[in-house]
Amino acid sequence: MVNVFEIKGTDAPLRLLFSTYAVRRFTKLMNCAPTVSGIFPLFDGETMLDAMVAMLQAGLETSSAERKQAFTMTEYEVCSLLDGLTEEEGQQITYAFMGSVLGRPASEMPDFLLEIRKKTAELTAGPQPEDAGNPEPLPAS
Repeated sequence: MVNVFEIKGTDAPLRLLFSTYAVRRFTKLMNCAPTVSGIFPLFDGETMLDAMVAMLQAGLETSSAERKQAFTMTEYEVCSLLDGLTEEEGQQITYAFMGSVLGRPASEMPDFLLEIRKKTAELTAGPQPEDAGNPEPLPAS
């Protein structure tokens, strides 16, 4: 699945292209397995910033490769682009990338991730006793 997102650059809009090549490039930058379990956990905790920068760089590099142009941005410039994103833009870029990892359109990702969170919460909660919500009253003394 190919997902595209455009952000404003200093001179002109920049196109982020997320495809198999971008996912592969991300895994090389992050030195991780090209699997959901190798990629998704990187977006939480102490690796989150590196994952965000690598994701942005992979999308920009893929766009350059598609146009048969050399990728010339420095890590500083990629980080500066990240600094200029709104929270909403960052979220949409993440959906575009994760959609490419899962083979889904970016537009499906918010609902898909919400469903995963619900199922994860159900699984981690484990079985609940039937009367957990209605404990028996204590005997009168």
